[in-house]
Amino acid sequence: GSGRLGLTGRIAGTSATWRAEGTLEAPALLAHGVPIQDLQAAFSLDQDRVVVSRLRALARGVPVDGAGSWTWDGSGDGTVQVGPVNLAGLPSVPADLTLRGTGQARARVAVRSGTFDASASVRLEDTAVHGVVLGSGSGQFALKGGHLEADLSFPEMGLSATARGRIDSDRPLPVRVVVRDLALAPLLHDIQRVRDLDLDGMLSLEADLLVPPSNPAQLRGKVTVDPLRLRVAAEEWTNAGPIAFHWEPGLLTVDRASVTSRLGSLRISGRADPEGSLNLQFEGRVPLAILPATFKLQ
Repeated sequence: GSGRLGLTGRIAGTSATWRAEGTLEAPALLAHGVPIQDLQAAFSLDQDRVVVSRLRALARGVPVDGAGSWTWDGSGDGTVQVGPVNLAGLPSVPADLTLRGTGQARARVAVRSGTFDASASVRLEDTAVHGVVLGSGSGQFALKGGHLEADLSFPEMGLSATARGRIDSDRPLPVRVVVRDLALAPLLHDIQRVRDLDLDGMLSLEADLLVPPSNPAQLRGKVTVDPLRLRVAAEEWTNAGPIAFHWEPGLLTVDRASVTSRLGSLRISGRADPEGSLNLQFEGRVPLAILPATFKLQ
């Protein structure tokens, strides 16, 4: 890193029993590529431990407040509060997500006898992802002895997610996602061909996923949609029973999908590759008049 530090301190005692205290200030630092401004810290230490009673700074422009106490053998605990932060400015978020909103987080960590425990709470306001408004949400997680319990909820959106399991092994982490009464129009707004069809509706879904902690992209699981209400070219379609999908890396399998309307019914099954190839089977009875609308989706 680089920068200038200002240190004021006092130390007293003997070589066996001593105590020091002081303050640390830095107007601008660069540590591991992270810009830090307005660092202020108050600390004390002795032959047994170091105590940081106050730590304040701006890291990448984000307010950070912390405190902690650690013994020289590596045990201790600390707390840190981060935010509020503009989610759109987070460096690790892909730009194509167009994430917006503000967030705050508070975390506590503790190390005892070689074990690491942590807990945190997160509060999100006015959140939106790729134009889809999630609203305000909250999350909590606790990690103890390698076992994770995590919850995330956006009540206005009807979205909740939970994860329970160990993250210190090769076993996938079970994750459950529930969405209630999701409006489809905001999700489809940016697709021109869908706008031409006046496609709208709502759905509810439950997803049970297995996520490898070391490689989340290799997740797999089952998604069940029920109910589904879809409007295509001013015609209402609803599901005739739960619609089930299976996802594996690189492959989506439609186990069963059946929808009906006053015009007829349609059943779909098969497989779809996200890279573009399709192998789907359609069976049903529909009037030929709706085929032009279907071709617009090609």
